[in-house]
Amino acid sequence: MAREAEDVLAVLDAVDAELLTGHSYGALCSILAVAADRTDRLRRMVLYEPPIAVRAEWLTSLDELVAQGDLSGALEGFLGSAGVPAAQFDAIRSSPAWPTLLDAVPALPRELRACAAWQHPRGPIDVPTLFLQGGDTKGGAYLDGLEALKAAFPNHRDELIPGQHHIAHVFAAEAFAGLVGDFCAVR
Repeated sequence: MAREAEDVLAVLDAVDAELLTGHSYGALCSILAVAADRTDRLRRMVLYEPPIAVRAEWLTSLDELVAQGDLSGALEGFLGSAGVPAAQFDAIRSSPAWPTLLDAVPALPRELRACAAWQHPRGPIDVPTLFLQGGDTKGGAYLDGLEALKAAFPNHRDELIPGQHHIAHVFAAEAFAGLVGDFCAVR
């Protein structure tokens, strides 16, 4: 994860970015990149459901499915544990994105183990930050300890995306983009 945080910084530097949005594992990498105090260019950051409370014991089934080559089963289990409702799951499985998602499955155990080892940064992290959450998200991986994480961000705001779970950027793209755009438009 530290290496991927370096990648986030490299991209920020390469494109002279002032804004950063991270979702799920990417949100954790973004937090690490900014917490390392190696960039002072960020004007705003958006974090959507960082998985701050993943437990290593949750990964046994995923490990077994990936080891057996059952990437579809592993992805289904992962999406279910992320709180994706059946109607959204069916839409994902029938979308052109499904093969790309399957290609990413072998990295899931490594990424989730990194999430399980996650430690909140001390802070303060002074970048104005928007914490986004699906209004129907109930998973402890995203909620347990969230207030402690937010305490490291003295200048943060919270927004819920009504009726959504962990992938509102897909199923409520306009609402998601509106919240991100409004927050990032502030100078």
